[in-house]
Amino acid sequence: MWGAIKDVLNGSNAILILIFACFIVGVTVFFCHKGLIKVNSKHVQIGKDSSQRELIRRQVEKSYTFIMSLYGKLSDEQRNQINGYYMKYVLERVYDKVIEWIIFNHITTNQLYVQDKQESICSLVYALGVDDKYKTPEFKKRMCEWVRELIEQLVQVKEVYQ
Repeated sequence: MWGAIKDVLNGSNAILILIFACFIVGVTVFFCHKGLIKVNSKHVQIGKDSSQRELIRRQVEKSYTFIMSLYGKLSDEQRNQINGYYMKYVLERVYDKVIEWIIFNHITTNQLYVQDKQESICSLVYALGVDDKYKTPEFKKRMCEWVRELIEQLVQVKEVYQ
């Protein structure tokens, strides 16, 4: 085999073969740059994949806006009973959990998935030592509704970018 390669490269057509190989490499690089070809290997990724990055970016922005707006959805009485910094801390922890969901990118409106995520958020909030006033069934129902709304909005964002 190596002898055949040596004969081809030492022959009269060596220049043509070199030009053809350079042409193939150039066309491949051009197509990768335009996003028409994507090459993935274990260590190298060539080509554009902006739709996936854009999807994740938009889902992160949507979740941040939604979660931080929850502070405004609480009544004045509820906000006055809570330390503002503690409430922000709890919301940041919930936001971190939602970012984990986005990273795995399996968000769906399947009823079992939504129930699992609702229980996950409720257990996270209750594990942070919130006051007993917020361990009522009404507040848990409100938290579950917020989680369902957030998941539906994240799925809508996913549908737009796919």
